[in-house]
Amino acid sequence: CAADVDDWITNAATNRARIAIDEIVALNTAHCNANGIAIGVGITAQIEQAYELGIVQSAATRNTAAEEALYLSRICSKVHLIHRRDELRAEKILRDRVAEAANEGKIEMHWNSQLSEVLGDEKGVHSIEIVTDEEKKKLELTGVFIAIGHHPNTEIFKGQLEMKNDYITIKSGTEGMATATSVPGVYAAGDVSDQIYRQAITSAGFGCMAALDAEKFLSE
Repeated sequence: CAADVDDWITNAATNRARIAIDEIVALNTAHCNANGIAIGVGITAQIEQAYELGIVQSAATRNTAAEEALYLSRICSKVHLIHRRDELRAEKILRDRVAEAANEGKIEMHWNSQLSEVLGDEKGVHSIEIVTDEEKKKLELTGVFIAIGHHPNTEIFKGQLEMKNDYITIKSGTEGMATATSVPGVYAAGDVSDQIYRQAITSAGFGCMAALDAEKFLSE
């Protein structure tokens, strides 16, 4: 029974990641469906073993693409890291690890490059087109991850709730009311308060906790 539950969670999270990219795919190509494209790496990558994948990074994401490229390089046959600058802005230890993986042939860097188009058919992604120094280049691969970083949509709560790095601060801990914010009766859950895990399944769990905390607050 436990194995069935795990499979359901993995499939649900994977489908969520693929569906979430539909609008971005529509901007890049009208004839490519969402199979093989995802924003999140953690769970989705479990089904991408032995495949050749690409990661697209924006300049402002710092560690995101480096971390995800290293994670995927331990699972997939090869990872293409497409970066719009001529060097990574990640922490030095991550840059060193990416360089080591590149020397081993596990990661191939594409500097000064941007994603132009995602190409695929009813079976999923089969290649992407990138632009490097004004020249177009086609890469044959079976999956694309968009590593554009994370930023919580909490602007509306600034000046009203206590925050750190734009994430809403919650009580946490193991003594109850873990999702309580700095304002009594206001609870936060998911990506607005979690800057570590940022997964669909952890957000769902925190949502349940917040509902229970709110119910207890109202009953008292």
